[in-house]
Amino acid sequence: MKKLSYNPPSINNNMNRLRQNLMHRLIKLTCAVNIMLITGCASSGYLVQYDSTPQSAMVICNGTQQGYTPLNLYYPKTVIDGSGDLYTQACQAVWASGASENYSQHIDTTRFPDGIKITAQRPDTDGYATDASADYQKKMNDEQIRQQNLQNFNQSMRAMQPKQTYCNQIGTQVFCNTY
Repeated sequence: MKKLSYNPPSINNNMNRLRQNLMHRLIKLTCAVNIMLITGCASSGYLVQYDSTPQSAMVICNGTQQGYTPLNLYYPKTVIDGSGDLYTQACQAVWASGASENYSQHIDTTRFPDGIKITAQRPDTDGYATDASADYQKKMNDEQIRQQNLQNFNQSMRAMQPKQTYCNQIGTQVFCNTY
């Protein structure tokens, strides 16, 4: 059996070029987003990472929910005074059990010029098992979302890959398959 290479009609070639163009654009966009994430979109601000033990505590600043630990917040560098002191908004970690702990509001930016990580230790009160379980559940949910996003991304990349057509001639008949 003789294997022949077959170029699909020009409309298929145009579709392949369109797919390749879209794939290149998606790759460029992905690279740009990754660069922004790595270098930090809010790099003009001072980084304060709020963390807690156990993690997944809600961070509330001035009565407004900001997210869950670990959480990065950027403060404008203009609020740092001349001696390098930064006074942040009043923030606290609140765990699922209702336990809470306040974060320090004073940061010496001269000691930590690239940002700081502040960790709130859960108070020694009832409900630790509830908080540890909530932390575990949040991390499992976050992982499921990450896996789903990765799966969606992989599917879209596969859909944009150029297809190839292979044809075989048997006698006077030509059989083609596109992969």
